[in-house]
Amino acid sequence: MITDRDLQWLVDESRRYKLTCGYYLVIRAEWCDVTSGRPYGLFYGLILQDHDEHRILGFDNSHAFDGANVNDPFDHEHKAGKIGQRFRYDFTSAGQLFEDFLDRVEKYCNSNNVNFEIEDDIDE
Repeated sequence: MITDRDLQWLVDESRRYKLTCGYYLVIRAEWCDVTSGRPYGLFYGLILQDHDEHRILGFDNSHAFDGANVNDPFDHEHKAGKIGQRFRYDFTSAGQLFEDFLDRVEKYCNSNNVNFEIEDDIDE
């Protein structure tokens, strides 16, 4: 069961983190109205950006995924190398979302010989 406390954790973690390789982890989360697209009342985006702040991969719920039905939640993933494509993501908790995001980032970094180590957080 998803609780406000679980979601609040993600809101509280909203910031940018700089990796030692020069990439950025961006976490954005804020409360919003409950809709069929955002059934938990949370608007979020977790993004890995390159040196020029272009998205490499990420998860968000800013719009519907490819092939979504009208009442489907907006939760989706942007996979590395799949520019312009949005893949359904089954949101189960903020903690699981964060874990899945870090897993994708680590796999991407490892497969591209990029160091995955947080240098600093950059409050915006």
